[in-house]
This record gives sequence, structure tokens and C-alpha cells, in this order.
Amino acid sequence: MKKSLIVASIKIDYFQQIDHPSDLIIGQKISRIGNSSFDIQSDIFIKDDPKPAASTVVTCVCFNYEQNKSVPVYDEIKADFQPIK
Repeated sequence: MKKSLIVASIKIDYFQQIDHPSDLIIGQKISRIGNSSFDIQSDIFIKDDPKPAASTVVTCVCFNYEQNKSVPVYDEIKADFQPIK
């Protein structure tokens, strides 16, 4: 089975202006895993500023185009998910 993802939703919150050019630091993590979907959270920082300039959440759905339906989250994605303890 060919593994595919669909981007179902993108949410972006902007907290401050970013000038061009700027040195940016971007952190990402899988923040939620559901049955067939998962969220990737990203925070964008301007170098040497501890407050994020922007934050995003992208919801992805694991999808089988041959069957035209969502499928359970792939094991490789589950393996990358490490909740903070």
C-alpha cells in the first residue's frame, strides 16, 4: 500500500512582525495523534528572542487513495510521537 497524507487544516497565529532578512529558529513536534489524523505543531522564533514570532498547527490525515478513505495513523508517525512526561 502506498502511504499518503492529506493536509486537512492549517492554523497560524502571528505574534510579532518578522523582518526580512532574519535569522529564524523553527521547532516542530507531533503534538497529537488520533485514529487516522495527527497534528504537527511548529513555533517560529527570531534568533535571540525567547518569545515565538508565530505558531502553527497542521492537521494531517493518513489516506488511502485506492480505497478513497482515511486509514489508521502509520506506525512510522506513531514512533516519532514522544509525549512530554
